[in-house]
Amino acid sequence: MAARRRSVIAFLLLMCFTSRRCSSMAGSGSGKQQEADRDRVGRLPGQPASPGVSQFAGYVAVNEQHGRALFYWFFEAQATPSSKKPLLLWLNGGPGCSSIGYGAASELGPLRVVRQGAALEFNQYGWNKEANLLFLESPVGVGFSYTNTSSDLTNLNDDFVAEDAYSFLVNWFKRFPMYKDNEFYISGESYAGHYVPQLADLVYERNKDKKASTYINLKGFIVGNPITNDYYDSKGLAEYAWSHAVVSDQVYERIKRVCNFKNSNWTEDCNSAMNIIFSQYHEIDIYNIYAPKCLLDHTSASSADHTFFASDPEQFRTRIRMFSGYDPCYSSYAEDYFNKDDVQEAFHAKASGQPPGKWQVCSDQILNSYNFSVLSVLPIYSKLIKAGLRVWLYSGDADGRVPVIGSRYCVEALGLPIKTDWQSWYLDKQVAGRLVEYHGMTMVTVRGAGHLVPLNKPAQGLLLINAFLRARHGGAFHDAGEARRWWPRRRPRPTARSSSAEERLVVEDAYRRGHVRAAWPGALSRQVARACGEQHGFFRAVGHGVPPAPAAMLDSATAAFFALPPAEKQRAGPPSPLGYGCRSIGFNGDVGELEYLLLHANPAPSRTRPGPSTPPTPRASVYLRTSYYMYTYSINLFAVVNEYIEAVRQLACEILDLLGEGLGLKDTRYFSKLITGTDSDSLLRINHYPPSCTIHKLDHDDQCKMKSLVSTKASNGGNQTAAGRVGFGEHSDPQILSLLRANDVDGLQVLLPDRDGKEAWLQVPADPSAFFVNVGDLLQALTNGRLISVRHRVIATACRPRLSTIYFAAPPLHTRICPLAETITTSNPRKYRPFTWAEYKTTMYSLRLSHSRLDLFKIDEDNAREGKA
Repeated sequence: MAARRRSVIAFLLLMCFTSRRCSSMAGSGSGKQQEADRDRVGRLPGQPASPGVSQFAGYVAVNEQHGRALFYWFFEAQATPSSKKPLLLWLNGGPGCSSIGYGAASELGPLRVVRQGAALEFNQYGWNKEANLLFLESPVGVGFSYTNTSSDLTNLNDDFVAEDAYSFLVNWFKRFPMYKDNEFYISGESYAGHYVPQLADLVYERNKDKKASTYINLKGFIVGNPITNDYYDSKGLAEYAWSHAVVSDQVYERIKRVCNFKNSNWTEDCNSAMNIIFSQYHEIDIYNIYAPKCLLDHTSASSADHTFFASDPEQFRTRIRMFSGYDPCYSSYAEDYFNKDDVQEAFHAKASGQPPGKWQVCSDQILNSYNFSVLSVLPIYSKLIKAGLRVWLYSGDADGRVPVIGSRYCVEALGLPIKTDWQSWYLDKQVAGRLVEYHGMTMVTVRGAGHLVPLNKPAQGLLLINAFLRARHGGAFHDAGEARRWWPRRRPRPTARSSSAEERLVVEDAYRRGHVRAAWPGALSRQVARACGEQHGFFRAVGHGVPPAPAAMLDSATAAFFALPPAEKQRAGPPSPLGYGCRSIGFNGDVGELEYLLLHANPAPSRTRPGPSTPPTPRASVYLRTSYYMYTYSINLFAVVNEYIEAVRQLACEILDLLGEGLGLKDTRYFSKLITGTDSDSLLRINHYPPSCTIHKLDHDDQCKMKSLVSTKASNGGNQTAAGRVGFGEHSDPQILSLLRANDVDGLQVLLPDRDGKEAWLQVPADPSAFFVNVGDLLQALTNGRLISVRHRVIATACRPRLSTIYFAAPPLHTRICPLAETITTSNPRKYRPFTWAEYKTTMYSLRLSHSRLDLFKIDEDNAREGKA
């Protein structure tokens, strides 16, 4: 597949089996299998009988000399076989907080502790739907993890934690060798923003000997609301508190005046000012500022009621880190459950032989003794991004402790070029958050989530990890209007020629984004190429990832424009060739009547709002005269056209890349490169067709007026058919590719052969959520006829207006068009002579709309077979 990442939406719901044993264990070494089976957890106290969960728990030694061992809880993926799914390690932060108490039992594991720790419940949004989940209590001293050397607890720092975690992984894979070849990812939240990248870095370095038995198949990491860089995180914390009305303007100004967050030690004045922020957060939940505050009694020091002021700057910074703990309600539930004797027995937590002690969800001892020696992990990000690891950062935008503002500062500090700009992603037709894709990294926000995204927004969290593991991004999160459909119905592959019009339209699913790719890896490009070739250059793209908001806004703005009085609309015209027009289509009165807007859509439009003193220039703006007149009438075309064009261009590029792959081109991005330059001749056209009972006609004063239609029988060459009024006559699109989106009014027809091979007009059902994709003349020439430029038309049959928006993807005018070498074979010799796009346009304007313009550039068969142009 081309390097271009897909802006793809695909939801995956893997069936949850009611009872299942670890079939992936069969076939592994019997000794290792026995060792792993000793860690198998049959059923925990209070665990629901259904669905079945395959789980293991126990200790893995990391330093036998010191007697150190880390405790884990492992869930096999809810898929068959689980050995084919990725392995995802989850780490919680603190430092000192348990990944079992939080990550597994409260957030993303398949079993969650219910209130008062009375039992467990099944989590329908557990991440083991997408991966094998491994939760690790790290470092030693956290949860059930232990050491027999007390000095270990005073020597803890980031390097110590990374080394122990690496040793754990090496030894865990020895116990579970069946997962050693799986794709491996590391994940975590909060202070795990340090643990995760540092462990990934250590694995990356130790992996340089790829033949070593300790090699780990690391593919990337993902962190949520991560502590990353002390300067940016502290700066973001203060700005977030001010911007979300937690503190006053005066307090914020004071913080800016007395705090230099670049210093490793803060002054007493800075400590005092920052203490005001945390004292205000005592009234609400800092981890989710819009959630109700938990009112349960608790003893967790991470959230206990105390004053944060301390005269020792370093002590104050440590006290601040106590806010990296978690909600006390969930702490209480987990502590009630995991301190039960029968739970610890079933959990193998007593197998260590250690003296019994109270299990805590967060350890104050670890937090207070931890040596915070690393102030920033951004250099590790840069290193691992360059190494090609997949790196994602997500942030709940209601978290006040590690707020999205600080994370954005951190990501921007990496200096990565933007690949896909800030945009929305969706779930259940609602904005679920925002995302920006950089070259080498993706940042995602989760709307309304706090510090614990999988707990606050479980459905969004599951969708997010699905997208990360499957390397989807950009439009990856668009649910295409399909509410909570995590596994789309698989439809049959389209056939080249079907016996009925309805069956022929199954080509619509050639571009149901991600669905085909998920079902048949590598098939999507072949299917799209087949739809554009054997199936006559036309298909419907659904689930395409273009955000619905800019499309709806564009429709609203253009509908308002077309509703203006004719004289006012004419001020945005006449088209020369861009602007507003209202006339019959084509040379010498070709059939078809409508009004339209024609705008340039090159990739580098001006960002300056036009006005009387700053009129837009033809090449500097997509808006031209139209933009100013729409702005004058409060029609906000300016605000929506750019966003819409950029999204649709991205979709066009992706489809063209798929075509390049499906055709077997060496450079699969050849076609998309033709339309992405700043001198691209791409256009955006908005057509407004009047209802069949009325029509816009052009009179001698060049004014568009509504006139009654008189039903007359169609005559040869006229503008009336038995089916209705011709809105746009028969033609093929001259450019490379066309992407058409219309309202819910029928009218589009394509010319396809019927079962007898005779050409017939096929009515395309209206679908305002889809794009109809047509191959253009230039793409037919470039592929030597392997892809077909379909002929189509619009018939006005309803008593409601039809509004359609078409993006015409075109190359620069000077581009030389000729068949590519990969498309020329003995059985398919060269069919077209070379020409430029400018030359083709000149020829096009000299012909009638219905003429086969590309035929003028064909070469005769004899010369073609002899290789002559």
